[in-house]
Amino acid sequence: MRLTRSATRRVPQHAGARRRATAAAMHSSVLALAILMAQLPTHGQPAHARAPAPAQGQPISTAQPFLPASIGRVGFPGGIVRVPLPPDTTAVSANGRQALRYGNDAIVPVPLTAQPGSGSIEATTSAGTVLVTFRIEARAYAEQRLTIANPRLVDPAPEDLRRIERDQLQIDAARDRFSPAPPPTLSLAAPVRGPLSSPFGTRRILNGQPRNPHNGLDFAVPTGAPITAPLAGEVAGVGNYFFTGNTVFIDHGQGFVTMYGHLSRVDVKTGDRLREGDAIGRVGATGRATGPHLHWAVYLGNVAVDPKLLLRTTPRPR
Repeated sequence: MRLTRSATRRVPQHAGARRRATAAAMHSSVLALAILMAQLPTHGQPAHARAPAPAQGQPISTAQPFLPASIGRVGFPGGIVRVPLPPDTTAVSANGRQALRYGNDAIVPVPLTAQPGSGSIEATTSAGTVLVTFRIEARAYAEQRLTIANPRLVDPAPEDLRRIERDQLQIDAARDRFSPAPPPTLSLAAPVRGPLSSPFGTRRILNGQPRNPHNGLDFAVPTGAPITAPLAGEVAGVGNYFFTGNTVFIDHGQGFVTMYGHLSRVDVKTGDRLREGDAIGRVGATGRATGPHLHWAVYLGNVAVDPKLLLRTTPRPR
């Protein structure tokens, strides 16, 4: 082979072979060292050890980003509070139901009906059941007056009341699930793209009559707009109900359930496993609705909490 003038110098064949052999030996040594380091114990764990997946009632690893910054040590009606637990806690219940745990904290929903003062949960320890208290502050919610053309949607007829009772049995079954696997996070993506039309907690006056506070967020989006899962989970229920029309519930784990109401079309069925971003259905105006929108609710232990606390980005008001 002939070298061009740009070549620095010709390397003798025997010298080139020695250099290649030396480089190969160094590469083998580095590779062997890397394999050895990978097999060494890390942080006191034996080689190849895997952390066991949290089982029902076990704390979730604090190594993962889990809680939005909005969740603190003080609660308010419709909010969520982190309650420190005794170090030897084996089980915890809030509002009569098993509570989700994060590290050595219980993640406790505060009902909209809660009064300012102190709340409590029950922790099971080696010494027995311990009552753990936390503070609840007042929270003012706005009032909203709505006019609904169909009077039966405000004052249901007797046959409607019987249907509502049947609906509630199915709704409670979906909302009251506690599956063993913990949710990957409590931080949620928005299920639709659009502004908010009605915030959580609003005290509603329908045709001049006071009704229960609004237990979710309403997004002002047109009929047919796509709705997607804000977090991975399993479809816990699908139905058509008097108040919320075509409705979907998704179980995200350990009592963390989201609900989607007034859909014009449902694209999932009970038992479907969803990834974040998978299609749920389309926005509509079924059930008791004054126009097309998505009613989105979030439940912890069958207690409605403000979904806005868990959103990664805050939608603008309309």
